[in-house]
Formats: sequence, C-alpha cells, structure tokens
Amino acid sequence: MASAEPLTALSRWYLYAIHGYFCEVMFTAAWEFVVNFNWKFPGVTSVWALFIYGTSILIVERMYLRLRGRCPLLLRCLIYTLWTYLWEFTTGFILRQFNACPWDYSQFDFDFMGLITLDVIPATLTVIIVLVVSLFPVTDPLLAVDSAFQMLTVELYSPLAPAVHLGKLSQGPADGPALLLHVHS
Repeated sequence: MASAEPLTALSRWYLYAIHGYFCEVMFTAAWEFVVNFNWKFPGVTSVWALFIYGTSILIVERMYLRLRGRCPLLLRCLIYTLWTYLWEFTTGFILRQFNACPWDYSQFDFDFMGLITLDVIPATLTVIIVLVVSLFPVTDPLLAVDSAFQMLTVELYSPLAPAVHLGKLSQGPADGPALLLHVHS
C-alpha cells in the first residue's frame, strides 16, 4: 500500500473547479426542468466557471481555517455567502468588460446590474452549508456529526487501474486541509 500524501493547493483547486463546474451544470439542468418542465435537463456553464469556482472555493477553504474556531457555523456560512456574492459580482463585472460574462440575472426581481441576484440566496446558502459540513472537516464542537460522516470514500475499480480511496479530510500542512489519497495496487 502506498503512503498517504496530502493534496497540494493546486490539486485541491482543480478538484474544487471540477466540482463547481459539475454542480453548475446540474443546477442549470434542474432549474430548466423546474421553470420550463424541460425533460431533456439541458445543463450549461462556461469554461470560466472552472477558474471562478476553483479559486472561490479555495479562498473559502482558507476562510474556513481562520474562522472555524472563532465563529458559529451559521455566521461562517453567512460570511461565505457574502464572499460568494462579492466574488460572483467581481468576476462577472470583469468578464463583462470583455463581453465574456456567461450569466445575466437581469430578468430576476432582486438583481444588481444583472451580475448577482438575491432571488437565489436560499439555494446559495444551502450549498454553502453542505460544502462546509461535508467537504471541509467538521470540527465545530456545537455540531454533532458522526466521525464516519467526515470520511469520504470513493473506490474506482477497473481491470486497468488500481483502486483509489479518498481518505479522511484532515488538517494538512501550511496550505490548508488535506484530502488524503490512498492508491492500492
């Protein structure tokens, strides 16, 4: 069995980018179904979403490390939500300067410049709570979570590839939480 190595910040950025990209496609597919009853579930996003999600979630990870022992869970999630809106507005504003902003919320009632909207705050806050509780290590003493819940296990079996296990999220070296990767031959 190979030894467990913490993932680097770049590796975590990549995982966060892919995760955000996938969630964006799934959210837009679900939105299309709920709003237009489209059974094709067409999910869409932009390649810009990789940079936007990867960078934002890596920054939220850093905030998590600084705030986890200082603020209650709900307050942290509100801070992360404010960050998310600030990041979405900023990246959207910059992309709009190059006619490259892939979203436009101007059809929503509570939008600001078409770049952000308060209409989706419940969904945003829910996603952030799930992210903080399930993806980042759960160390808040007010939160009673079984230790098994903190373990992410993924097994990929193929005749051509070894089994891969994603291990427990833990405090890593100076660059943040470590997601340990175990590869078995």
